[in-house]
Amino acid sequence: MAVVISFISLAVAAAPYYLPKPQSEILTGERLTILGASQLRPRLVSSQPFHTELSILYRLIPEDAGIRVSLDLVAGDAQHGIPTTSQLRRQFAAVSQAIFLQEVIPPKDDWYQRVKVFVESMAPLLSGNNQPLIVVRATEARLRAGDLDGATAEIRKLSGKSAEAAEKWLEDAEKRLTANRVVKALDALTAQG
Repeated sequence: MAVVISFISLAVAAAPYYLPKPQSEILTGERLTILGASQLRPRLVSSQPFHTELSILYRLIPEDAGIRVSLDLVAGDAQHGIPTTSQLRRQFAAVSQAIFLQEVIPPKDDWYQRVKVFVESMAPLLSGNNQPLIVVRATEARLRAGDLDGATAEIRKLSGKSAEAAEKWLEDAEKRLTANRVVKALDALTAQG
């Protein structure tokens, strides 16, 4: 009987070393941060809102963590999400049409003037020398190639009314570029663990 009791006491004493740890002990510190980052990443890549995932990650990471600076850049868009590159590519069709109409049809009330300017404006369009439309074509080419950074660089060349027509699209494109950088930072954070 004494042998059985000794064996049981040895088993009880050794149990913490051989039995699985409770989840609260396994998921601490760095692992929780990685888990939080892996929950935020897919939301940030998509255009879905990510407020909940961002709030959780903020609670998990230390106050002085470098990733906080990156997260702060996208925090303002957490409630509604950020358009994806493919959504921006589709949205640019409306922007290019608005720029085309801005360049071709002047906002004048005189019918004769509108027709005259329209006819005069067709020559540069046909020859390809209209600067805003050259920028639009270059932007579209960059978007087709998946180069959002290059597309935003092109569209920044616009000025005046054409730039105003592209302003909201450019703002969304810059938000997506920032979100893409944050995704890379999250990838680096999860790779460390």
